[in-house]
Amino acid sequence: VDHVNILASGGVRNPLDVIKSLALGAKAVGMSSFILNSVMNAGVDETIEIIESFKVQLRSIMTILGCSTIEELKHTDLIISGEVRDWMEARNLDYKHFANRSKQ
Repeated sequence: VDHVNILASGGVRNPLDVIKSLALGAKAVGMSSFILNSVMNAGVDETIEIIESFKVQLRSIMTILGCSTIEELKHTDLIISGEVRDWMEARNLDYKHFANRSKQ
C-alpha cells in the first residue's frame, strides 16, 4: 500500500483502534467524532487530558509491540480474524499476508 494514501476514519474510538489502523497501512487516522463528542460532553480541558492519555497509551502499545516508529508498525505481524477475515475471504483477499510481514 505504499503507493496509495489510506486515511482511517469512522469508528476509531481508542488508541488500540489507532494502532490497528496504522499497522494495516493507514497514513493518518481521524477521530473527529470522538473528539467533538468529548468536547461537547466533557469540555475542552477534559478532552485535552483524554488526548494526552491517548498519546501515552499509543506509546505503551507501540512499546509492547516492539515498535519505535509508525513505519515499524507496518511490518508488525497481525492476526486477521472474525468479520474482517470473512470480508477478506469473500473478496479473495489474502489475509494470511499480514501474518508474515516481519519476515518480508
